[in-house]
Amino acid sequence: MRYKLLLIIGFLTLLSLSMISAEIMLSQPASIYNLGDILQLKATIKPSQQANGFFEINLFCENNTINLHREYLSMTANSEKTIDKSILLEKSYLEDIKGICKISSTFSNEKEESQEFTISDKINIILSISNLSIAAGEKLSIKGDAVKENGKKVEGFAVVSLSNESIKSEGKVTNGVFDLSFSFPETTKAGDYNLIIKAYEESSGIKTNIGETSVNINVKRVPSKIEIESMKLSVKPGESFSFIPVIYDQANEKIDGEISVKILTPFNKLFSQKILKSGEEYKISLLTNADEGYWSIEASSLNLNNKKLVYVEKMQKAAFSIANNTLTIENIGNVIYEKSVQISIGDTTDIKKVSLDVGEKKIYRLSAPEGAYNLEVTDGEEQLKLADVALTGKVISISESEKRLFGSIKYTIVWFFLIAVFGVFIFLSVKKLVTKKNSGYSVESLEKAQNKIMGIKDLTNPNENLPQKAEHTLVLDGRKENVGVIAIRIKDLNNIKQVCKDAVSEIYKTIINNKGTIYETSDNIIAIFASPITKTFDNHITAVKTARKIEDLLIKHNKMMKQKIGYGISLNSGELIVKQDNNALKFTTIGNTVTYPKMLASIAKEEILLSDSMQKNVMNEVKTERETRNGVNIYKIKFMSDREKNSKFIKGFLEREKAGK
Repeated sequence: MRYKLLLIIGFLTLLSLSMISAEIMLSQPASIYNLGDILQLKATIKPSQQANGFFEINLFCENNTINLHREYLSMTANSEKTIDKSILLEKSYLEDIKGICKISSTFSNEKEESQEFTISDKINIILSISNLSIAAGEKLSIKGDAVKENGKKVEGFAVVSLSNESIKSEGKVTNGVFDLSFSFPETTKAGDYNLIIKAYEESSGIKTNIGETSVNINVKRVPSKIEIESMKLSVKPGESFSFIPVIYDQANEKIDGEISVKILTPFNKLFSQKILKSGEEYKISLLTNADEGYWSIEASSLNLNNKKLVYVEKMQKAAFSIANNTLTIENIGNVIYEKSVQISIGDTTDIKKVSLDVGEKKIYRLSAPEGAYNLEVTDGEEQLKLADVALTGKVISISESEKRLFGSIKYTIVWFFLIAVFGVFIFLSVKKLVTKKNSGYSVESLEKAQNKIMGIKDLTNPNENLPQKAEHTLVLDGRKENVGVIAIRIKDLNNIKQVCKDAVSEIYKTIINNKGTIYETSDNIIAIFASPITKTFDNHITAVKTARKIEDLLIKHNKMMKQKIGYGISLNSGELIVKQDNNALKFTTIGNTVTYPKMLASIAKEEILLSDSMQKNVMNEVKTERETRNGVNIYKIKFMSDREKNSKFIKGFLEREKAGK
C-alpha cells in the first residue's frame, strides 16, 4: 500500500515538471498612456528544461489585438532570455486600438499577462473666459489649460469656433497653456451661441491626442443706427406728412427704445419736438404758409443720430372774405402772391393785379347802387361766391382801401400825427443848436450837444468808451436767451482798418454806444446785443437801429472819401448762451445764430438784409420787402418807425402843454 502511494506521488511530480517547462516574467506598464508615449517592455524567459517554440508578446485592448513581438527560441534547461522593447504608441501603428489594455506573452505553452492599463487620446481642457456676454465685434479672451489624460501638459494647438465652424480662431498650446481671442462679426444677431474649444497634438500631419469642450456665449443686442422712414420726400403747404423713426441693432433688426425727434424749418428754427418710441408714427400738419424749402427731421437716441429732409413746396394761395362792404384778400401761402384777381358784382367785372407778401392783406371797398348782388371773386384757383349781398353806393366800384398801408384809417391818422410831431421836434432841436452855436459855442461843444440830443455818449471821455468785447468760448454757467446780431462784412477788412481808421472806429463806437458787444472774424465785424450788457431783452429793434446808423456812416464815407469801403450788413435773431465776465460778453453758439448772418452779409450789396427770424421780431415797427436771393428768403427795410422817441416827445409835449395851461 505504501509502495503504491509513493508511486502515485512520483508520477504526479513528473507530470508537474513536464508542464512547468519555462518561467516568463513581465515588467508592469504604467496605469495610463497617451498617444505618442513610449511603452517600455521587459520580458524574461527561463525554461526549466529544453524548450523550443515561438515567443510572442501581444497587446490586447477591448477585443482588439496587435502583435508587439514574435521570435522563435530554442532554449536549454535553466537558460535565460531577456527581451527589452520600446514601443512608440503612434496612431499609425496602433490604428484605432485604445481603451483598457494589457500585455500578454506566451512561450512553450506558458503564458503571462500584465496588469491592466489605459491607452488614451484624450486631452482635458479647463477654460478661463473673460466675459460670457459680449457685443458683436467685441473681442473675447479665451484662456485655458490643456492636459493629457496621462497628466502631461500638451504641446500642440487650440481652436475656438462656432458650432458650425463658420468662424474660428487658432493658436498654439505651449506647456499646456493657450490664450485665444475670438470675435463675432459686427452683424451677428443677438442671442446665445455655443462656442467649441478644441486642443490637439499632431504628428506627421495627423492629429493624435485631442480634447474638446464648449461654452455658451451671449451676443448682446446693441443699437447701431436710426432710420427715419417717411412716405413722402416732398409735401405741399396745408398738407400733412408722417414719418416713423426706428432703432436697428447690429443685425439690422428693429429694437425698442425712445427717440428724441426735432423738426426744423429751412431757417433752422425749431418747429416741433417730441419723444417717440421706436416704430411709432409721428404726423405733422403744415399750415398753408409753412416756409418753402427743405425741412429737416432730426432723430437721436443713445448717441445715434440721423437726419432726413422733406421738401415743402412753394404755394401761391390767397383767402377771400367779404364783410361790411369790403373784400379782403390775404396771402396765406408761403411765397409772394402775385396774381390777377377777377371780382364780379352782378354783371360788372373788374380785374385787379394783386401783389402780397406772406401774411399780408389787401382790402377793397365794394360799392353799388343800393340793392342785393351776387358776388364772385376768383384767381383761377381759389373762388368765392356769395348771393344776395347787400351793397350801397352811387355806382358799382371796387377801390383799394388805405388800410393796406397802415392797417386801418384810424392808424393812418395817428401815423400822420406822429410824423408831424416828430418834424416839429427836429425843427426845434436844430433851432436850439443853431442858437447855441451863434451864442459862442465851439464846434466841439456843438458836436457834444448833437450827440446828447441823439442819445450818443461823449466819446471824448475815455471812461465812457471802455471796449465791450464778445468772446466765443464754452459757457457752462451762463443763460440761454434770444439776442440780436449784426454782421458787417467789409471787403479786405484788415487793410481797410489801416487805410480807413476813422470809419472803422466810428463803426465800433456806434456799436458800443448802443450797448452792443463786438466779436471780430477775418472779414466780419459781428455786433451782439444781449441782456447782460443792454439790461433789456428787447434787443432786436436796437440792433436794427444800430445797423442803419452804421450804414449811414458807410454811405457818408463812400461819398466823401476816395478810398471806398465795400460792405454788406445783415441782421439775425437767435439763441446764444451768454455770460458777462470782466467787461466782456462770453457766448456759446446755438445753431446758426452767428454763422447765418455772416452768410447773409456776404450776399448783401451795400445794403441791409434781415433774416426771417429777425423780420418776425421787428415786423410791428419795421416795414420790409421780401426777396429770394441765392435760394434764400431775405428782407429789405422799406420803412421804420421810432416809437420810443416819438412817445417820449409826445409825452413831454403834453406835459409842457399841461404846465403851460
